[in-house]
Amino acid sequence: MADRAREINLAGARLARSAAKQRALVAGDIGPCGEMLKPWGAGEPAAIRETFLTQAQSLAEGGVDCLMLETFFDLNEALLALDAARSTGLPVIASMTFEPKRGGVFTMMGNSAADCARALAAAGATVVGANCSVTISHMSAIAAALKSGADVPLILQPNAGRPDSADGLLLYHETPDHFAAFVPDLVAAGARIIGGCCGSSPEFVRAMRAALD
Repeated sequence: MADRAREINLAGARLARSAAKQRALVAGDIGPCGEMLKPWGAGEPAAIRETFLTQAQSLAEGGVDCLMLETFFDLNEALLALDAARSTGLPVIASMTFEPKRGGVFTMMGNSAADCARALAAAGATVVGANCSVTISHMSAIAAALKSGADVPLILQPNAGRPDSADGLLLYHETPDHFAAFVPDLVAAGARIIGGCCGSSPEFVRAMRAALD
């Protein structure tokens, strides 16, 4: 439905804005394009930036308060998306997906968390951070790696545990209460925005809110 990108993003933003009213901020969410950039794939940087620009402008028109880039695993693509998002004049949250490995914290493409935080902050991201890939118990280490690259506000959104596969479905067994028990660790690690990624639900958000309170 690429030809309906503007329509769908605009509708999504307006629905969220209508539901939130003035009770909450609304972030327009943009993820990776699904294609590898050259030379690793066929993706043309200029064309991919245009797709991000279409999304960003549509979300902005729909009334979002900020733009949220998340689950990027290639720093070059994240920077393309950030450039497009910043053209709207809205604050931009830039989150990538990392895994702790021997020798540090890296994306799938080998970008270190520190390098990502440094580059994204220098390119104008208001907030940087990490989401997806890992459970909440790993996020404090990732936060430390991010903060070593740039002293900017952090967002952390871990998965609700490691999933099992059954009948073609991914099942997450983490409970909201167990998830929320790690909230103080994330705050101590420097997080200023926290949330949940895969496997989480409104119940997880409610439990985290209670833990913060």
